[in-house]
Amino acid sequence: MPDQETPEQTERRLALEERTRAIADVINEMMPGDTTFMLFLADVGDQGNIAYVGTCRRESTIEMMREFLERWGANQ
Repeated sequence: MPDQETPEQTERRLALEERTRAIADVINEMMPGDTTFMLFLADVGDQGNIAYVGTCRRESTIEMMREFLERWGANQ
């Protein structure tokens, strides 16, 4: 079970969620309806960092995420 958020952590998370939504709204206005904009950033510890940005059809984004999760052992 995850640890309980502190009030400060909750405040920070909510602020980041709000900013992320604002960024997504601006980007979505620029994209055709069948296009997904994806920005993926992850710190994978000793293995380094991952950064990916791209545009593609929604189905391609879903497939790419499945492949990523499988590669990193999310199904284990």
